[in-house]
Amino acid sequence: MKVYRYGLLGPRDAAPVMEQMQLAHRHRNTLIEIERGRRAAIRAAERNDPAAAGCAAVPALLRAGRASPRHGAHTAARTAAVRA
Repeated sequence: MKVYRYGLLGPRDAAPVMEQMQLAHRHRNTLIEIERGRRAAIRAAERNDPAAAGCAAVPALLRAGRASPRHGAHTAARTAAVRA
């Protein structure tokens, strides 16, 4: 009878693993900084130009269209909402 044993051993040298984890954290922090800057720019544009306030609704409408399997049927209503 054979008995198999499965498992994962720790890394022999943990330094590359820790370095990769630090790089991953830095990457995520950079992406968050970019997103916060984008949102701040949108808020500033909306404060400076009241007509730009409707621009914030466009990405939400686009996301809603991707989530719906039958988004083509609702295109006219969404287009009218964006133009309003």
